[in-house]
Amino acid sequence: MSYELLINSLRRRIPWSVMSKILHHHSFPKGHGWDDTVKKLNSFGAEKSANKTKMVDKLFVNYSDHLIGGDKAIRFFKERNSIINGIIEDFDKYHIPESLFKTNYPYLLDDTDLESAETATYLVDVSKISGKQVLVFCTKRCIKERVEIPPIGELAVLCSSRTKLYAK
Repeated sequence: MSYELLINSLRRRIPWSVMSKILHHHSFPKGHGWDDTVKKLNSFGAEKSANKTKMVDKLFVNYSDHLIGGDKAIRFFKERNSIINGIIEDFDKYHIPESLFKTNYPYLLDDTDLESAETATYLVDVSKISGKQVLVFCTKRCIKERVEIPPIGELAVLCSSRTKLYAK
């Protein structure tokens, strides 16, 4: 596992307020915000390779836990045990189709792959955690941006007559 890939994924997925507590819990160095912390983690890892290995192992566990339960849309289903057991058996046999998301999971897609990715939802992992079946899905986020377009021509004249706030 790449140290740089893990740090980049942590940085992009875990809010600083949460990451600060994780670092404190493990007694790893931290700075003020992500930029300073990455510098301190790099120095800490450069001191001894054992430091870097320990750090990567522990932070990867926290990263994996965050992917499953932190800041995510989680849905719990309450069904009869016979139905749930049947679904679990089916997923134990299920082969997850290949996708960009599955290939890169648990890490983020790079910008090039993300641009070419479809906005569909992909199953990327089926695992058991503490005896419970966990399904992990990934998708591309869609962002809609609202941009103010200044009026031009005749529309500008109409708008300026209706409001004193309009400026060219």
